[in-house]
Amino acid sequence: MNVGLIEKLERKSWSEKVKHFARKDAFLQSGKPGEPMQQLRLPKQGLPKLTPTHLTIANGHITRMAYPVIGRPCFGIPTARLVHGQDAFKKGKNGNVYPTRCGGCPVRVACAHVVERRLNRTTQEVRDAYDEVLNRGGANKVFDSHYAGGVRAPLAALVKALQEADLTSVNDKEVADHYDRQRAVSLRSDAERKRAKRQQPKATLGPDAMATLKAEFRSRVKRLEQAKVAGMGARGMQKAPKDWPTFAGTVWLTQAMLEASRQKVGPQYIAKEMQRRFPKSFGAQELGALRERVRRALPLMADLESLQMPDGSPCWQSFNAANLPSS
Repeated sequence: MNVGLIEKLERKSWSEKVKHFARKDAFLQSGKPGEPMQQLRLPKQGLPKLTPTHLTIANGHITRMAYPVIGRPCFGIPTARLVHGQDAFKKGKNGNVYPTRCGGCPVRVACAHVVERRLNRTTQEVRDAYDEVLNRGGANKVFDSHYAGGVRAPLAALVKALQEADLTSVNDKEVADHYDRQRAVSLRSDAERKRAKRQQPKATLGPDAMATLKAEFRSRVKRLEQAKVAGMGARGMQKAPKDWPTFAGTVWLTQAMLEASRQKVGPQYIAKEMQRRFPKSFGAQELGALRERVRRALPLMADLESLQMPDGSPCWQSFNAANLPSS
């Protein structure tokens, strides 16, 4: 369930929602890169048992709701129900029958009541446009190749009439307040975590820890030199300067020292620490240029744990700075 996308949809204006839910992909969301679009899953938990008696509607405007409806950006939006919610059940590939998104929605009865009132008792323009959509086969036929040519224009006219009606709902404020409260709690939690992290004392690396890190540094530089000579690794690594194995090893060593001493880690922090710890090699370099070089090196270094050497072992072994000797 993509809570961020649901919030984004819920915060849309009336006009934006009417237009959005008239689209075929209104309930689709982007998946991982390279994967097809996925159906947006709406939460079912926490929704009230809302009935028409819990609502007061005046000329299409919802002026009273006994309980707020959170997590249903499509609630009471005529285009959502007309285009996507006409069927209560669907047949699966296995032949079994399942409720549709609207058919299984806990607030479907109240939603249908709101939609009916908004389509029939708002403005004459909305009523006329709705009648024309029904005469042409219904809005849910707009994506059917047999009907689309005759339904798209009336549906567009209905969208325009609904947008011009500019309907409101008391639920909109409840929704905004809900997400504002959630965001405030999240910000407080983040602030507390950051404060606790700032108050956490920095660890001091003892002689044994430093000896372990330096030995690991020498091993990594050597194995990286062997891989570079053998023509192994990514193209970016092969095109890198001759001193790249030493540079990459130094970046790794600096990053490991920062992690072990519980300090911030990133290209900027690594570059600054390299200049501080290794002034002869990096002190004279411009910080921005060094930071950029570190930034480019990090993804190449990340691939070294999966790069196999001729003997079958990884070029760089996985290393956890938390396991360093405490003294």
